[in-house]
Amino acid sequence: MSEKLARRFHEVYERLAPKYGYSTREETREFDAESPNGKLMIRVCGEVCGEQQNEIERLRELLRQCVPYLEATRIAGWTEARELFGEILKEVGDE
Repeated sequence: MSEKLARRFHEVYERLAPKYGYSTREETREFDAESPNGKLMIRVCGEVCGEQQNEIERLRELLRQCVPYLEATRIAGWTEARELFGEILKEVGDE
């Protein structure tokens, strides 16, 4: 996953660079996973993906906690679901 993302990032970067008045170096225009730059990009992408995966898992757990409330609202009404939704909004914030 990390190498695939690094390659895609590189492709998009190379495509957009001229639109921003930037000329990339000739020797780095092709992505090379074995070069120091390629290895660095793969590592950076791996860490960013890991951070995002942790956040995804945290949000999945919050959703799992919603299931009983959603089932209860089907039977009893919306009060409990609204309360839980408020808790989730506090937890997640504006992100």
